[in-house]
Amino acid sequence: MRKKIMILISILTISLFGGCAIDGSVEKMMKPPKLSISQEEVKNILKDILEPDAELKMPMNGENTSAIQFVNLDEDKEEEILVFYILENDSMPLRTLILDKKEKWNIIDGIKGIGNDFDIVKFGDITGDGTLEAIIGYKGEGFFADKGLSVYDYKDGEVKEIFNNFYSAFASGDLDEDRIDELVLLKSDREEGKAKAELYKYNKSQIRKIDETKMEAYTNYGHIVVGKATENKVGVFVDEGVGAHSCKTELLIMENGKLKNVFWDDEKEFSDKTFRAYFTESQDVDNDGIIEIALLRAPIASGDGSMAGTPWITTWHNWDGNKELIYKSQSFFDYSLGFYFDFPEKWGVNIAIDGSDPNLYKEEQWIRFNYYDEENEEKHPLLTIEAINNNKWEEKQKEYEDKNLNYFKLGNKADKIYIGILEENTENSTVSEMILDIEEVKANFNIIDK
Repeated sequence: MRKKIMILISILTISLFGGCAIDGSVEKMMKPPKLSISQEEVKNILKDILEPDAELKMPMNGENTSAIQFVNLDEDKEEEILVFYILENDSMPLRTLILDKKEKWNIIDGIKGIGNDFDIVKFGDITGDGTLEAIIGYKGEGFFADKGLSVYDYKDGEVKEIFNNFYSAFASGDLDEDRIDELVLLKSDREEGKAKAELYKYNKSQIRKIDETKMEAYTNYGHIVVGKATENKVGVFVDEGVGAHSCKTELLIMENGKLKNVFWDDEKEFSDKTFRAYFTESQDVDNDGIIEIALLRAPIASGDGSMAGTPWITTWHNWDGNKELIYKSQSFFDYSLGFYFDFPEKWGVNIAIDGSDPNLYKEEQWIRFNYYDEENEEKHPLLTIEAINNNKWEEKQKEYEDKNLNYFKLGNKADKIYIGILEENTENSTVSEMILDIEEVKANFNIIDK
């Protein structure tokens, strides 16, 4: 098995691969240069270069998902073009072509790789020399199959593969903030029921494994983000699918040169601190530079409904720097209607949620947020958000005006108009304090782009 894996990830490097020798952070080095050529112009150039059976191939995951990418790879500060494509019938079908412009566009052979797809293409300063290395992941057949990872460095007119290994998922970033990116390879062996994260760092002209830590075995790596876990600590947030639809997040950090899974329970041999009913991605929801982890809770007075029928509230949390989570805020996401709404702090936890009948989905689409009075078991409407088809707008607008409703537009998406309807002030002082004004609603309302 090991031989097969190493054969899969063995990458043949051919000719030149551009490097980069500009000053500054990886973010600065990756800043898109002023392009002197469009993707359409590149495609025209490629017509005379690529083999007749060549097919452009987009990397499947990550941020760099274009088959044609513009990256400043060398010290001339001019953009190079990387073209990813496949030759189906070749023994090494995955190809990376490089176009480098001096006085004219020069065609430079890049890399040949084995596999069916480019999994991820990233760029980072792995060696700490101020230039970018290319990190390319190759994927074979099978959902759970190991993938091959190679790191390429260019110096003195020669490209060199400085690292290759296998992985189930991986991340790269400056975890100890020494201006050198580390690699974290996640490796899951479902047959053995084991999984681990391995930490690699460049040292003495090699990328070496310096530590590893245990991880959950029976999960699917769905989303990985590297970012601030606290003001002073960078982490790798690994959002994992568990079972049919559930999710949890494992957080990896570097501490004293070691890799640590902060929520891992050595006695239980797993971590359940971040378990939730459905998959949700860790992200910086309040734009403070620190990543939040999502949990889910059922709204008050939701009864004993099914998981699918529960209008789950997303609660956002920061890591406390030890083993616990600190509550930050809460939101409601409705992917079917295409929006989410951030709850104002004054709403607290006594919010009940009603929605339109799924069987009437095309005719009537709305969500209502209510304050729930536990003592009297009563719902008090606070805000209704409706998604209306454009061709129904005039009819609905007349209905709102006939009922003298306090309605206003929140935004548009494709064929939908989003409308907010606010309840009028009430004699109930608690409810009155929780009612929002139009500007508050607009500030907290967000259309989901996906």
